[in-house]
Amino acid sequence: MPERMTPERLRRLLDAYGADAARWPAAERGPALALLEASPVLQGLRREAKELDALLDQAALPEVDGELLADLLASAGAPAWGRWVGSLWPFGPVWKPALGLTMAAVTGAVLGLVIAPSAEIAQITQEIEGLILG
Repeated sequence: MPERMTPERLRRLLDAYGADAARWPAAERGPALALLEASPVLQGLRREAKELDALLDQAALPEVDGELLADLLASAGAPAWGRWVGSLWPFGPVWKPALGLTMAAVTGAVLGLVIAPSAEIAQITQEIEGLILG
């Protein structure tokens, strides 16, 4: 729920979003414009904000280094634990090699069951039970 529109709130809108009402939050736009119509002092503040907007529009934008921007966006999107894991494993996502190892283990287990004769499986099972149970 938006704050009640006060002169102070309107000043904060002008400071944050500038003089263009289209940039203001939609829920606050109507009350802010109504307050502006009733106050010559606030209208003066809006004129000052328009002047500042015009100056900012004239300013040249700095050139952005694409590689730096990509690095910043990548690091900002990753959670802290993800950056920590990335520092330990700099070769890309950790799930890829883990998935590869898992698939190799599953393939080995399936091939071992398919290729080994059932008598050998029974003997191996007895040996394992003997080791476990004593």
